[in-house]
Amino acid sequence: MALTFRIIVTVAVLGLALACTNDTDCTLSGECVDGQCHCRLPWTGDDCGVLKFGPSVEPAAYGYDPNVTSWGGNIIEYNGIYHLYVTQIAHGGLKSWGRSSEVVHATSTSLDKPFVKKDVAVPILAHNPEVVLGRNSTNGTVFVIFHIFPGSKTADTTLNASDNTAHVSYSTEGPWQPFTLNMQCDNPAPMQHPNGTWYVVCNTRNFVLYRADAFSGPYVEVAEFPGRPPLTGVWEDPFLYLDTVGNWHVIAHSWDHTIKTNCNASNVSGHFFSADGMNWESTRTPPYGHEVTFTDGSTKIFSTVERPKMYLNATGFPTHMTFGVDPHAECGQYCSSCKTTEGFDDTYTLLRPLSIDS
Repeated sequence: MALTFRIIVTVAVLGLALACTNDTDCTLSGECVDGQCHCRLPWTGDDCGVLKFGPSVEPAAYGYDPNVTSWGGNIIEYNGIYHLYVTQIAHGGLKSWGRSSEVVHATSTSLDKPFVKKDVAVPILAHNPEVVLGRNSTNGTVFVIFHIFPGSKTADTTLNASDNTAHVSYSTEGPWQPFTLNMQCDNPAPMQHPNGTWYVVCNTRNFVLYRADAFSGPYVEVAEFPGRPPLTGVWEDPFLYLDTVGNWHVIAHSWDHTIKTNCNASNVSGHFFSADGMNWESTRTPPYGHEVTFTDGSTKIFSTVERPKMYLNATGFPTHMTFGVDPHAECGQYCSSCKTTEGFDDTYTLLRPLSIDS
């Protein structure tokens, strides 16, 4: 009996020793200590590859009540007010995204309350916005909205999602002035580094990282990400951020056309990470799934959860995430296609709090 016990303990210890050998094995979201990953919030899991969420409040951030079709955006805080720049479909459901998308500016005094529309920041046709509250040596604070489509005309056969025009303002209220990025960039994910340099990840080939000295460019390619891990589907919708210790991360939507029922079992998220922004690795551990828990204790499975974007507080710590979600558990089509399936395309923008307590 004593021999058996010693063998079991030895195997267990060896198992712990093999859990990680360096911080990269912990997705750079934690530290490898004595063969185990010690995760930094809001990350958790054996390899620190899973995001830890708290319960969400309903109504959702935008598009649930009042009921309008929206499809994700991101939040900044300025002078005590939270500002959401979000895709809204001006006419119809999300099936009309390619001809009726506009960027709406909505505000709230609390991240626990729904956002209320104030104005249209970028008119039709503009989609998948991400605003950066940046610093400009000439004018001080600057607000830059990166998006796809030009934001100046309706759809036609000459437009595609990689025709990029961004918009800049020196106020959250606008006016927003357009400028051309002169780069083919689908679903741009911008970030201003603490040193003032601007970076954008584009969904081009694999994900590609570009840099520029100013928000308006010119942007040059500096790194191409490796291919996605096997069996994780197609990746899109990157969101780029630096964590509080200086590591680089990209959270993304992943999808495949393999599942039409039990959508909770399908791919929906992915994670790239890098110590220097030049050399990237990925994990097969999905950061989150389709199921969301709410403050009343209920849970809901969304057929798809896309457009992931983080809200970072004043110290650069991620406290919340926004998503474009389809509220139907399934639709008879592939789960990732429900959002544009007529009768199931009543999507909205969901705000999820990340757990900041151990």
